[in-house]
Amino acid sequence: MGNHPQGSTIRRVMVGTDRSQTADQAVRGAAECATRSRAQLFVGQVVLPHHPATSESAQVESTRAAAENPELSAWVRLRAGAHAFAVADEDSALAIAHVTLTL
Repeated sequence: MGNHPQGSTIRRVMVGTDRSQTADQAVRGAAECATRSRAQLFVGQVVLPHHPATSESAQVESTRAAAENPELSAWVRLRAGAHAFAVADEDSALAIAHVTLTL
């Protein structure tokens, strides 16, 4: 099975994006990897909050992230036909780590 060790099974591939030209290349590469492995592809974007995390502004940021989802989904479909999500968080690496645990 290609470059994968015998018995290795890749079921999910995840890549983060900021929708830049470099991220576009990463998404396309992840899509190729997922296709070769017959895996699901998840593309995520972390929306950095504009306001400190108070209960009122946290809801606004969460709404903003939800609003990003349709646009991100369209962007991802054009490049990879994958599952897409956007989350609001001050720490993009931690947000991506949390999401990967729920996939």
